[in-house]
Amino acid sequence: MKQLYFLFCLFLCTFVACKDDTKRQQLIDQEVKNAIESFRQKKFNECRTALLDSANKLADSIILVRNTVVDTALINGKPKKPTKPVIKSPLDTTPVEPLFKK
Repeated sequence: MKQLYFLFCLFLCTFVACKDDTKRQQLIDQEVKNAIESFRQKKFNECRTALLDSANKLADSIILVRNTVVDTALINGKPKKPTKPVIKSPLDTTPVEPLFKK
């Protein structure tokens, strides 16, 4: 709003200061172009921030849904049996005997 007020005051000052109609019209056209460009830039920035905010909310909700999905493989059935470990054979293969004989 302050920009538009400033541009309007600038436009008014240039309008009063110029005595040549062609130069006055050129200055009027230039001020109108500046005002339109500043308005477009302001609207572009507002729309861009609104779009980024909505995209951010959408991305956050997708991430939230993906993280809250529970793995149903463990809930519906028993877990798989673990594989049996490999039993290593002992290095000493002599049979076991009592230490003291009767």
